[in-house]
Amino acid sequence: TAKEFQHAVFKMNGFFSFLQPERIFTSFRGVPSDETVETLTMQARRNMEIGRKYVGSKLLSVSLLAAFGELTGGDAPMSLFMGDLPSRQHVSCRLEDYLPPPPSQEVTNYDLDVYNILAKGRNAETSFDIRQSPLAAYLYGCMGDEGIDKCLGSVKLYPMEPDSARALLNALPKEAVLGVAENMAKVAVSRAHLIKELIAELYGDEQEQNEKE
Repeated sequence: TAKEFQHAVFKMNGFFSFLQPERIFTSFRGVPSDETVETLTMQARRNMEIGRKYVGSKLLSVSLLAAFGELTGGDAPMSLFMGDLPSRQHVSCRLEDYLPPPPSQEVTNYDLDVYNILAKGRNAETSFDIRQSPLAAYLYGCMGDEGIDKCLGSVKLYPMEPDSARALLNALPKEAVLGVAENMAKVAVSRAHLIKELIAELYGDEQEQNEKE
């Protein structure tokens, strides 16, 4: 379910906060050399930085799904909100099929390597997730590093409860929430009316006026 996956990513995000690249490589009697250790440490630091940003963006995206679930009837399988995972025998509509491109050209504070991994995919694939993380890429492109970190640091994401769900939706850029909600309703058909009611509740007359225009 969305909450179960969120919990797993939440723990992984916490794990990254404890990693210290300086403690990975050591030398004994000058082997390897200090220069080699320094080079390896720099590479490890960069890999951890990419990993931390990647997992943080994944956490925010799955937390957004969990928040919508919490406020529209309760937790549900990820496939309800995202669509079924593609397979050779079956291809269905997925949320990323409808997501607008993020305004990445307007966001300068983001890591291109991280964005490419999220958008284009990891090297390895798993049975429970797909290589690409289109929703995370969308949020990362909209918010950048500063926006993602600010949101992760200011909102209690776990456990996902009604108050924290509303706090998350209010903390995210309105354009991003609308971009996800309007298109999630096309996939989560059984909750489409509840998603639309939630958006109307959050943004009220302002959203109604935008629709008329």
